[in-house]
Amino acid sequence: MADNPRVSVVLPTLNADAHLTEAIESILIQTYSDFEILIVDDDSTDSTVSIAKSYNDERIRVLKRNEPEGLASALNDGIDAANGEYIARHDADDLSSPDRLARQVAYLDTHPEVSLVGTAARMISESGDERGIRHVLERPTADDLLEKNQFIHGSVMFRKERVLEATGGYDTLFETSEDYDLWIRLANDHPVRNIDTPLYTLRLRQNSVFADDLLSAKLYGRYASRRKAVGGDLDLDDQIQADGPYVIYQQLSRAERSGLHAEIAQELLRYGRRKDAFTEAKRALKLAPTNIEAVGFAGLSAMPVRIIRAVIRGYRSKLNREIIAQNATLDTGTDTLTEAVDAIE
Repeated sequence: MADNPRVSVVLPTLNADAHLTEAIESILIQTYSDFEILIVDDDSTDSTVSIAKSYNDERIRVLKRNEPEGLASALNDGIDAANGEYIARHDADDLSSPDRLARQVAYLDTHPEVSLVGTAARMISESGDERGIRHVLERPTADDLLEKNQFIHGSVMFRKERVLEATGGYDTLFETSEDYDLWIRLANDHPVRNIDTPLYTLRLRQNSVFADDLLSAKLYGRYASRRKAVGGDLDLDDQIQADGPYVIYQQLSRAERSGLHAEIAQELLRYGRRKDAFTEAKRALKLAPTNIEAVGFAGLSAMPVRIIRAVIRGYRSKLNREIIAQNATLDTGTDTLTEAVDAIE
């Protein structure tokens, strides 16, 4: 490996020994070879660090933190230690297709105006069963991002220096949704793109940090979009830092709170947590009895798992068709993302 590889893969870990080997192996077999892997461990208590250090490969560096400080801080440490021009994100229980790095490097090399590029993803269960494809908008705008997160965090690659200059890195105020906040702050002045090809595999785990803390994740996500839309609020930042994300919840109307709980119910159904989904749907209905979505999620949570999965697949197919149709309306020619990258190979 060269002293200054072009790509630094930043892989944060916290008690991630179940799938870490698969994640690392998927990076080591990349067709693109000019990379390093920075494993930033946030004080794991399982065998994560032993697994990470078991590789006799000079491309792998392990940064062990002596106490947990959170994902955003771990990512910033990894970026600061990175030697690469490009930063590629990766999560410890996910997988990358063998040509992922090659295709993203090719895209950034041929589109110097673009600061960040993500990809679509295959979704699998914790045991590896297929759960479909998540398509992504190829050219999300700043307005698209204010509506919802348009990137799969583990799939992105970005220009280190430009992103640090534009944003200063991940905001450690955000215990979750730190990626969404970063994209919003970046996208206003810097083009961000996706390759709508599943070059990344996203593992859906029932006990993932995201699934276990959906309320916080949703609240931080709302705050990220609100902060961008109306400008910063240092007093509110300080309150959140001191008292946590429930401060954000207190700022919402009853209708907004109902919508929030309905969203959480939907996500919990996706993770197969029917009882928790029903509880969230009831909370939504208590706040707004006319919330039709919440009624539907409450009813769906009582259905057999096979029916829930069929409905989720149908919903995902609908979203994918809409995204594919929107991508198709872009100026085609040879400069579309997928065609441009494919032409280089």
